[in-house]
Amino acid sequence: MCPPSAKAAPAAPPSAQLPLLLHLGFLTASFGVLVPFFASRRDSLSCDASCFGRYSSARSAAGLVGSLLVTRLSDLLGRRAVLCLGLAGALAGLLLSASLPHAVSTLYVAMLPGALLQQNFSVAKALVSDLAALGLCDRPKLIGRMGMVVGLAFMLGPALGGSVIPTFEAGLNVAIAMVLLSAVCLLFVTVPPPAPSSTPAPSNPLASFFNLPAARSPGALTVMCMRVLMSLAFHVFMTVWSPSLKERFDFQPKDHGRFMSAIGLFYALSQGVFAPFVTKRVSATPRLLLSCCLFLSLGRCLALATTSLAVVYGIFFAIIMSLGTFNTVLASDVQRLAPTSEIGGLIGVLGSVESVAGMAGPLLGGALAERHELAPISFVVAAYLGVAAIVLGRYERTVLGHKQPVAEGKAKAE
Repeated sequence: MCPPSAKAAPAAPPSAQLPLLLHLGFLTASFGVLVPFFASRRDSLSCDASCFGRYSSARSAAGLVGSLLVTRLSDLLGRRAVLCLGLAGALAGLLLSASLPHAVSTLYVAMLPGALLQQNFSVAKALVSDLAALGLCDRPKLIGRMGMVVGLAFMLGPALGGSVIPTFEAGLNVAIAMVLLSAVCLLFVTVPPPAPSSTPAPSNPLASFFNLPAARSPGALTVMCMRVLMSLAFHVFMTVWSPSLKERFDFQPKDHGRFMSAIGLFYALSQGVFAPFVTKRVSATPRLLLSCCLFLSLGRCLALATTSLAVVYGIFFAIIMSLGTFNTVLASDVQRLAPTSEIGGLIGVLGSVESVAGMAGPLLGGALAERHELAPISFVVAAYLGVAAIVLGRYERTVLGHKQPVAEGKAKAE
């Protein structure tokens, strides 16, 4: 499953970035083709909102562990080896879905390998930092392209699954083929060799594995707080969003497929077109992030209130443009908070705090919905007000103003 190691090319022109983009695209599409079938399969198992909440929390818990361990492992074992590990996890989950009987327990068992091991997008962001440190790529531009490709793949996957693929079993075969194509693309991905270290080998490798000074910096803590609030807002919103689509528009699997395909297209446009256009023209990063918070909160309020499906699509276009821009800015700025030897671990820690929010969010959303029908969306607005307050008070000072500490060996030499 794992492609053999290859020597890194001395340079990475834009054409050399294509294998990495295709690797992520095929891997994302392998999940997307199955999205239209998830709701009906849960319904056939009588897996209600409570059951789905437990499943979502379990997936987030597995993602938390995987995000912490797998991305940090990429700092030590190399990016290619861990990208292979993610492919193996995705393939194992699909094969388990195909071979095990249709039952609620199968949902959990088949979910675990991918949730634990498939952290390829996060590892790819760490790889981009490696390439940028060597001057082999434009970091913001390549991160934007990665987001665009993932968005397009998530558009095409559900569209294919909702209109062309007749059954979940057939979708599994298509998904397995896409994972294998992703593995072929990984053969040609440029991975620079690890930089030689001037520091002696640690006496306690386990302690070194979990020692991440970058994750304790003020800038990293600022980003973590923002990510937790945004993730809680998303998961609380989702507890009422899917039922509202069913209630207002009688959504069926094909409708979900079309809607998710539109979301994928919007996100691709936001990453590949809108975010680069806006970031080049708005030099004040905090002001841009504040504008995104406004659209993300107000847009969700309007999306829940309207009875027009066309208006829902229009509102979500604005929401996804804002989300894609916010994520592009944040992903690029996070890279300055850690050296390449720690960037994978830092990205993993950021992913893990989102997973914690993913565990708590569905439970919190359900509890809020039981208390009052407007409580979930009120929480969403409050969460984005919190993000805006952090941007105003800390972002420019702790993230944009962050300076890397001087390495010990370099300091002694000076």
